[in-house]
Amino acid sequence: MKTKKRFISQIGQQRGFALPMTVMAIAGMMLFVVGSLSVFTLERKTARSYSHAARAEMAVESGLADAIATLSPIAAADDSLVFRVDDPDQPLIEAVGHQPSREQFFTFGARFDLQRQQWRVLPLVSGVKESHAGDRRIDGVALAHSLRMAHLPTIVSMNRYDRNVPRGAWVDVPESSATHTMRYAWWVEDLSGRLDGMRAGTEPRREALGPQEIQYFTLFDPRAQSKPAVSAQDRLVAQRTSLKTPAGTRLVLGEVDAAQVEPYISYQLPAPQRRVPLIPHGFGYADAGRPARNLSDLIAQGNVDEIAAHIDRNLPDFTNRRGAFPASEDYTKTIAASIIDFADADHDATVGSGYRGVDSYPFVNELFDRYEWVSTDLSQRTLTIRISTYVELWNLSQQSVRGTFQLTNINRHEIVIPLVGSRPFGTTTFPAQSVSIPPNGFVVKLCGERECVFPIGVFPPSELNFPATATTTSSFELLWNGRLVDTARGGLQRTAGNLRGGASQRKWKGNGSPAHDHSIGQHGDPRASHYINTWVYANDYDQNSNWGGRALKRGVHSSRPFREVSLLHWPDRGWNSTPGISASRDAVLPTALNLPANQPQMAPAWMANRPLQSLAEIGHIFDPAQWRDVELSSFAADARAGGGITLAIGRPEYAAFDREGRRAAQLLDLFALTPKPQDDLPRININTASREVLRCLIAGQELSRDPQLGPIFPPSHQAVGDRFADAVIATRNRAPLRSISDLNLIRLHPGQMRNYNNPQADTEPFFGSRLSYPNSSQPEDSWDDAGREELFQRVSSLVTFQSKTFRIVVAGQVLNQAGAVIGRKVREYVIEIAPARDEQGAIIPNQPLQIRTLLMRNL
Repeated sequence: MKTKKRFISQIGQQRGFALPMTVMAIAGMMLFVVGSLSVFTLERKTARSYSHAARAEMAVESGLADAIATLSPIAAADDSLVFRVDDPDQPLIEAVGHQPSREQFFTFGARFDLQRQQWRVLPLVSGVKESHAGDRRIDGVALAHSLRMAHLPTIVSMNRYDRNVPRGAWVDVPESSATHTMRYAWWVEDLSGRLDGMRAGTEPRREALGPQEIQYFTLFDPRAQSKPAVSAQDRLVAQRTSLKTPAGTRLVLGEVDAAQVEPYISYQLPAPQRRVPLIPHGFGYADAGRPARNLSDLIAQGNVDEIAAHIDRNLPDFTNRRGAFPASEDYTKTIAASIIDFADADHDATVGSGYRGVDSYPFVNELFDRYEWVSTDLSQRTLTIRISTYVELWNLSQQSVRGTFQLTNINRHEIVIPLVGSRPFGTTTFPAQSVSIPPNGFVVKLCGERECVFPIGVFPPSELNFPATATTTSSFELLWNGRLVDTARGGLQRTAGNLRGGASQRKWKGNGSPAHDHSIGQHGDPRASHYINTWVYANDYDQNSNWGGRALKRGVHSSRPFREVSLLHWPDRGWNSTPGISASRDAVLPTALNLPANQPQMAPAWMANRPLQSLAEIGHIFDPAQWRDVELSSFAADARAGGGITLAIGRPEYAAFDREGRRAAQLLDLFALTPKPQDDLPRININTASREVLRCLIAGQELSRDPQLGPIFPPSHQAVGDRFADAVIATRNRAPLRSISDLNLIRLHPGQMRNYNNPQADTEPFFGSRLSYPNSSQPEDSWDDAGREELFQRVSSLVTFQSKTFRIVVAGQVLNQAGAVIGRKVREYVIEIAPARDEQGAIIPNQPLQIRTLLMRNL
C-alpha cells in the first residue's frame, strides 16, 4: 500500500508541475503569435511612414523646382527688380513674452516685357498668379489689395518659429494618386535685403564706398550715435569666418543679443561678382536695358558731345530745364562740360561752341574804372584821360587755384566834351597776370591803365561830362589760362556825372557785385553773369563797393532785395561770409585796403578736381537754368534770373524741375563709373531690406562736407534713422523703387503733393531736407549744398534693386482620402541663381543659369 500511495503521490506531483508548464507554453505561443502580428503591423506602419515621408520629400522637391523656375527669369537679368510687399493686414506680429516680434511680408520680382512694353510681376510665393503692371511705376498699393482680396484667405504659415514668417498657398502635385494627395507651398525671402555678415562692419565709416563700411551697432541699441568702443558687432565681426548661419550668432552673443541681429544678417551671400550696370526700365529711357555709359571714360576724353547726346536721347525733356537760358547756348552741353570740369584734375574751363563748363577758376565779382583828367595840351588842342581798371576775382570753390587771368574791359561809356561832342573810351585788353587764390578767396587786382587822348574845341573846357543818361552796354571778358570763362552778357550800367581836371577830381564808375536782385531771381552769383540777359546796376564806389568779401552795399536800405548778396537766399543755401570793405572815399585805392581774411569753410561751391568717387557727386555742378522763384510753385522762366543753384541730387528737387524727365537725379540712371573692386561686393536691396537694416545704412555715418556746420551724425537723434527707414518703406509700399533716381524721392507720404511754398516734414523728400531732423538737432538753414547732398552720396553707393541670392522655405504634405495630414516636411534652402558672364561682367545670352545651393536644412 505504501508503494501504491507513493506512486500515486508522485503522479500527482508530476501533474501539478505539468499544468503551469502547459499554461506557460501556451502563453509563450500566444506571445509569439501576438509579437509576430505586432512586428508585421509595425513593419507595415513603418513602411507606410517611410512612404509618406518619401512622398513629402517629393512634394518639397516639387515645390523647390517650382520656386526656382519662378525665380529664374528674375535672377537671369540685371535689369529686373526684386521687392517686397508687407502683409496688408498684419505686417508685424508684436512681441509676446519671450517671443520676439515677427515680420510678415511677400517678395515679388519684376522684369520688363519688351514685347508688351510693360512690367511682368512675378510673386515669389506659391499659389499667387503673376500679373502685368504698366510701363512706368509698379503699383504696390494695387498688389497689396490683390493679396488681401484674392490670396490671403488661402495662404498658410509654414513655420511658427521663423522671425520672418514664411507663408504660401498649397499647390497640389499632379502625380498624386487616388489614395493620397501630395502638395507643397513655398515662400521666398531676398537675402540681399539682409546685412552681409562676412563683410559688414569690417571697416570704419569713411566715404561709404562699399558694404564693408555698413555698421550695425544700432541693432543692439537703436539710440546709439556711434559704435561703442566694445560692442556686440565687434564680437560678431571677429568670429564671422566661423559662422555659417544666422542662428550661429547665438553661440557668440547669447540668446538675447542674437535675437536682435539674427533676422537681419546672412552668412551665405555670394562671392564678389563683376556686373555691368544697366539703364533701368520704367522711365521711358530710349536705352533702357542697355549698359549705362561709362562717365569716367567720357570725362577722361573730355567728350562733351557724347555726354550731351546720351542725355538728350534718353531724357529729351531735360533740356527744357533751361528756362530762359540763352538760345545761342546749348544747355545740355553746358551741363556736360561742367560734369567734365568738376571731375578733371585741372582748374580750367571746358569751352566750345555754345557751352562753357564751370571749374574751380575765379569769376569777376566786382569791377570799377577810375577816371582821371590828367592833362590838357593846348598846342595840340587835346586832353588826356587816364582810366585805371580794378577787378575783384572770387574763387567760389573749396579748392586753392593758381593760374593766369586776363581781362578785356569793353568800356562803351562815353565822355562829352563841350563843342566837340561825345567820344567813346573803347575796349582795352590788359596783359595777363598770374594769381593764386585760396578757397572762397577774393583777390583785388589793378588790371592796368589806359590813357585816352581826345580833341578839344576852340575854348578849353573846365568840365567834362559823362552822358546825362546812364549807359548799359559796357561789359568785360575774363580769360582764365587763355580760355573765356566770364562775361556780362546783359551789359554793365555806367552812370552820369562830371569830370574835372586833377587827381583830386577822380571819378569811379563800376559795379559792386554781379547781377543781383533777389526779387527777380538774381542772386549775385558770378557764375551766372555769362547768361543773365539784363544789365548790372552801377554802384557808388565810396559806400557800395565791398572789396575782399561778400557784397554788402551799405548805402542801400536794408529792405531792398539788392542790398546784400546773401547765400541764405540762394536756392542752394550757404553761409554768409564776412562782407567786403567799402572804400569810403574816392581817394582810397582798393588795393590799399586791409581786406578780410578768406573763410574757406564757407565756400559756396564744392569741386572734386579728381575722379568721381560716387556718381551722385555730379549734384554739385552749377546749373545755369534761368527761372524766377525756381523753388516755388510760382516759378517762371526769366532771362533776368540765374545763379545760386546746382543739380539737386541728394536734396529735394526744385519746383521748376520736379517732374519725371526733368529731375537732375535721373542722370544717375544713365551713367556709371569705371568699376572698382568694392563695386563687385553684394549690396543691400533697398526694396526688400527690413526697417532695422535700413537704419543701419546711415548708422555712424559722419557728414563733414559742410565744415562750417561741423560733423553731423544723421542718427544723432533716433528719429532720424527712423524717419529714413519709414520714408523708404512708405515709398516702396506705394511703388517699388526702380533705380537710384527714385531713392532721391523717398518721403513719408509719397501719395501727397509737396508743398513747395511751405515745405512739410511728411511730404518733403528725406535727403537734403532740414525737416528730416528733429528740432533738437536740425541743421541751420545755411546748411550748404555739399553738406545737404552728402548723405545721399554715401547711401547710394550701398544699395541695389536686384538680387541673385534667396532664402526659400518649402513645405510638403501628404494627405489621405479624408484630408488628414499623414506626411509632412519643411525645409529651408539658400539658393544662388547666377547667369553666365563675360570678363566685363555682362550676362552672356542663351547660356544656362548656374544654380548653387549654399545652405539646406530641415526645419
